[in-house]
Amino acid sequence: MKKLIIVVATVGLLGIAGMQIASANSGYWQTGNYGYCGQAYEADDTKNNTIAEKFNAETQDIRRGLTVKGSELRALLNNDNADAKR
Repeated sequence: MKKLIIVVATVGLLGIAGMQIASANSGYWQTGNYGYCGQAYEADDTKNNTIAEKFNAETQDIRRGLTVKGSELRALLNNDNADAKR
């Protein structure tokens, strides 16, 4: 009898833990959208797009400079006769 109670309690706890893990997957498999525990998430794309476009326009020169410097660094690292002092 004691073993039966322990087995039933263990199976019950594992079942509850499994349900918690299954519900913690952001609801993607239930709704098709990311959300919390099955609640769909809908973003306001119009507001976010204008802010993102403004940010991209303001930082375009910085991002280009970083891309150029990254390319120069890769070229220096891939060079067979690399300068040890650099």
